Amino acid sequence: FRNCPLSSAILFDELMQPLTPENVISMPFTLNRVKNGNDYTFASNDAMTKVIIPLSIKETSEFMFQDNSNLEVVEFREFRDGVDEHASKLTNINRGTFKNCTSLRSIELPQTVKDIGNGIFEGCSSLEEIILSDNIKTIKENTFKGCVSLKHLDLSTSVNSIKSNAFNNVYSLDYVYIPYAVSTLDLASNAFRD
Repeated sequence: FRNCPLSSAILFDELMQPLTPENVISMPFTLNRVKNGNDYTFASNDAMTKVIIPLSIKETSEFMFQDNSNLEVVEFREFRDGVDEHASKLTNINRGTFKNCTSLRSIELPQTVKDIGNGIFEGCSSLEEIILSDNIKTIKENTFKGCVSLKHLDLSTSVNSIKSNAFNNVYSLDYVYIPYAVSTLDLASNAFRD
């Protein structure tokens, strides 16, 4: 779907509820993995404004939504009644998944997420608020690099490592809570440069 202009919502199967807003990608609740040979599954799609990722998905593909400059909303939810948030299967958000999504303002990751890849929010210049999973142990390289609108962030007590350039060029950051458990902080590698 790379560079594919969206004139209306893309619905993957008839099991999903119809969506009226245009420019929404909504994945089926039975989907458990999005992967292809080159990754970049929905990359460089300026028409996309919202994506709904089902709780059944176990991991994202690398650079899945990279360079979607108009993507504003990402939701992790089910379409069926009676399914609670604890049903999430998502454990890995791979490298560069939301890189350069410059209109994305906030996102809440499911609590089942244990691993986030390098640079998943790199260049998300409008990102102001993020709620991370309490199960993430490492803030990897370039995770928030260039997130110039991010003002504060609470890292969970599970975080024990912050890698190089994790918060590089995060100009507006006025508060970050670093847990006592952090044993590796790559200050020499520009973790908080600029």
